[in-house]
Amino acid sequence: ISKTADSLEGFICSSIKEFDASKVYQVITDNASAVSKARDKVSETYPHIVTGGCTSHSLDLHLEDIGSFSFFKDLLAEGKEVVKFVRNHGTVLACYRKCPNFTELEMYNETRFTTEVTMIRSMIKNCNHLEGAIVAPAVKEWVSKSPKKTKDLYQQVKNTIMRESFWKKAKAFDELVTPAVKLLRI
Repeated sequence: ISKTADSLEGFICSSIKEFDASKVYQVITDNASAVSKARDKVSETYPHIVTGGCTSHSLDLHLEDIGSFSFFKDLLAEGKEVVKFVRNHGTVLACYRKCPNFTELEMYNETRFTTEVTMIRSMIKNCNHLEGAIVAPAVKEWVSKSPKKTKDLYQQVKNTIMRESFWKKAKAFDELVTPAVKLLRI
């Protein structure tokens, strides 16, 4: 299906007819501009049908806006780098998993901002485990035998994990977005 307002309107109207317009009371879509225009046209054709954008989608977009503030943008970039490093390097991951009561670090998904929130929360929950794993003797030995690129990345990740201001910022971010994330989970 083409993503123009006219073609989307046609698709939505044919779906309404298929289900019997008298039994359809509401149409909810995402918030893309072409879809928004299509909703307006559907409302003209079927004035009894309430149309609107998806509240969850709007809320997720607002959370993305918060994440784009430079204060949090750096936090999220560093958090992604830490999680990727730990999960992609067997020695580091093995040391991390030896920590008592660890939980797996959550990965993020570029298309869903709430996964970045979940990632930061999993890091906060496992802060002590990350700090212990990144300086474990086995990790230090592995790094000493690694190429310069890996050593540099290790140092960057280690600096992030050991920096108190990173964790303060992570906790502030989590406190700020938690109410909105709770709404998305309802």
